[in-house]
Amino acid sequence: MPHTGVKQMSQILLTVLTKVKPDKVAPLKELLDDISNHLLENPYLAFTALKRLHFASLILNENASEAEINSLVAYVRQLKK
Repeated sequence: MPHTGVKQMSQILLTVLTKVKPDKVAPLKELLDDISNHLLENPYLAFTALKRLHFASLILNENASEAEINSLVAYVRQLKK
């Protein structure tokens, strides 16, 4: 591929999967809402300091079945290869 003078951006993929205890769901929702409402200025995630960040997604799936969770874990493991 010819060099076009444009630097290629090095990207990092980070995926975190975890179960949330039922009594922690409401506080987590509040935290995620706070981050969402203050994307550029929140005390939890300094998105502007992550210079190589291209995309970020924080998802809370309260209704995932065990089969869906296992499928997602398998998919993420495939990405690591």
